[in-house]
Amino acid sequence: MGTRRIASPRVLPTSFGVAVLVGALIAGCGQPGPSSPATDTHTPPTVTVVQASPSASAVPTSTVTPRPTSVPTPSATPPVLTTFTTSRLLRGIQPAAYIANTCDYLRARWDPARSAPGTLIVPVAFHGVSTAGNRGSGDTTTPVEDLQTSVYWANQLGFVTVTMSQAADFLESNASIPRLSMVWIVDDRNAGTVEEHMMPVMLANDWTMSMAWPIGDTDMREGLWQRAEALAVTGRVEFQAHGYEHNQTIHLTSSDEYVHNEIFGPLPILEKHFGRLPVAFVWPGGNFTAPAAQLVREAGYRLAFTFSARGPLMFNWIPLNDKEREVGDPLMVLPREWGYPGLVAQLRKASEISQAAHEFALANYDTEAAYYRSACGGELPQPAP
Repeated sequence: MGTRRIASPRVLPTSFGVAVLVGALIAGCGQPGPSSPATDTHTPPTVTVVQASPSASAVPTSTVTPRPTSVPTPSATPPVLTTFTTSRLLRGIQPAAYIANTCDYLRARWDPARSAPGTLIVPVAFHGVSTAGNRGSGDTTTPVEDLQTSVYWANQLGFVTVTMSQAADFLESNASIPRLSMVWIVDDRNAGTVEEHMMPVMLANDWTMSMAWPIGDTDMREGLWQRAEALAVTGRVEFQAHGYEHNQTIHLTSSDEYVHNEIFGPLPILEKHFGRLPVAFVWPGGNFTAPAAQLVREAGYRLAFTFSARGPLMFNWIPLNDKEREVGDPLMVLPREWGYPGLVAQLRKASEISQAAHEFALANYDTEAAYYRSACGGELPQPAP
């Protein structure tokens, strides 16, 4: 709204001065001043009211009473928003946000067409599954019995799998996925594990999974590409990048050429064999650097996973330690739980975190709605019952 200007009258030397003066004064009060510059819709507008100074000129004030100017009440200062935290995370692990615009975040968070607050994903890392069991410390093999137990309890708790593209859509924009979701990832070229143990699970439960596939010497292993392509044709298995050589992990001392080839090298080869580019990059050995994470983002990967077990993933809420937070891009250093040992306990914990996050969101809805009303200039939809 523009600032209203009141012109100071001047004394006319003729006998009809009073009548002319009164008309001019009324006309002057009715003309608005210059409009204020356009205000950003995300910033509450401020209104400045300038009071006219009294005039020293001789003007009969009893004949004209200017109409009072209405003064809008400025928008209130947006309330301070709080972030959901939980004691169920390990010491030193804190949630990291990545949506820069709070208005965009709140709009997506409460959109009834998207995922409800408390929706989460548990990424799970497998290396191999064997009937021989696990050999002890340092062995990442999941015994068949433990895989079956994890599948049973995942169903009991209400967990289902989502594809990597669905996971990326959820984490980027809160796209709708089941309330309790998982992404299963089998690292390396363990085609036998998938054919013998994973595929029956996927078919029986209508689930999907990914294989983190290093390129390496796949061409030299007779029939390996054909086996991988046959798995992809089922529609149950996706293939993600897991480095090119995969013979060393990425460190600050790694050469630029090596890092670039590990990240960019798999792209055309995976696209050739599977007809699509990978969505995710799985860090070889779990190691990463901030420059390499930036390169992964530049290469077009939407997500990247470490081997660290930190907790479940929620929209704009990724549990990380200090080193991971320093990368400045939480979606490039996503944690994963291990398929063995203890996956059932992690699924139970994630279910509890989901419920606590949902209740937290409902308890804080009024504050978030007030913030959105004040800072974003709109109303949030009412939460679903």
